[in-house]
Amino acid sequence: MENVKIPHRILLLHYGKSSAFAGKNRRLRNALAEAVIHEANLMHKIRIDESENIHSGSENTTGHSIIDQVADQISVATGKSVPYWIKQLAANETIALHVTENLIDNQLLSANSNRGWFCKKLTSYSLNDKNNHQLVSNYLNQTSKSDVRSEITLAIMAKHEV
Repeated sequence: MENVKIPHRILLLHYGKSSAFAGKNRRLRNALAEAVIHEANLMHKIRIDESENIHSGSENTTGHSIIDQVADQISVATGKSVPYWIKQLAANETIALHVTENLIDNQLLSANSNRGWFCKKLTSYSLNDKNNHQLVSNYLNQTSKSDVRSEITLAIMAKHEV
């Protein structure tokens, strides 16, 4: 659990409570955008200064395409603030879609498509193991003082009310 990235933790908690696609919820998109920013900072791909302005960091790949994409975007317009980047990154569903697909690829989440006769195709999501929601929640609460990712995850979720 320690190595589970912040955006994944947030979505595991979300999909444990709701089957709705995370990208449709603005607060959740904001939380995911901030989560990716902090994850990139933890991986030294970007740097956040005391004024909460973001600057380029390491040019090495993190092995996580969404973190690298965000860092590449930031490097083009370095010096902008964390709130600026949250707004920019949360403007669309890209992060939510990427992390949701990653959870599906890792067989932690299932997507179920339902289609009515005259209805648009609806996709609902469910955790493959319903215990994952409780495991993540317990881990965050137990390690929030000793694990930086847990502390950041809880702070982001409280800030964005997700």
